[in-house]
Parts: sequence; structure tokens; C-alpha cells
Amino acid sequence: MVILLKVASFCIWLTIMIVLIIASKSIKESPVNKVKLQIDDDEDIEMFIRGALRKLNEKDRLIIETLPKHRYNYQARLITNRILRKNPSIIIQYPESIITN
Repeated sequence: MVILLKVASFCIWLTIMIVLIIASKSIKESPVNKVKLQIDDDEDIEMFIRGALRKLNEKDRLIIETLPKHRYNYQARLITNRILRKNPSIIIQYPESIITN
């Protein structure tokens, strides 16, 4: 009787796992709109980022492109780290060469 109960429990567990695996494959990810923000000015970093965050929609992802000199600027790193702590979905890129006019 115990063996029959264990076999029945195993069959129920196995069917639940198979259904979960099939259901997880059918979930489609929603597309994300990438919104790039290029920051050139050292003084207005926080203002630009907060303004861009206010204008984002649900499916938008903010990508901040900063000049390589901001990587070594302590104040700019402090501001971006503080904003990243509040919004972990933001991506910061430091491209090696950005052409500006």
C-alpha cells in the first residue's frame, strides 16, 4: 500500500513538473525599447538622468552613455552609483570613442 502511494505521488509530481516545463517555454518575453541618453556635461548629470527617468514608459530601458572621462570623475561616479542603487535596470556604458559635433 505504501509503495502504491509513493508511485502515485511520484506520478503526480512528474506530471506537474512536465506541465511547468512546457508552460515556461511558451512564455514570450515582451520587447524592450532601448532609450539611449548621452551625457556630455559634468554638472548636469543627475538632472539629465532624472528627466529621462520621468519620461520613460513601462517597456523602456534607459542606457546611459557617458564620456570616458566620467569613469574617473569621482562625483559623476557617485551620482550614477546612487541612481543605479535606486534603479537597477539602468545600464551605464563607457564607450571608448564617442564622436560629438
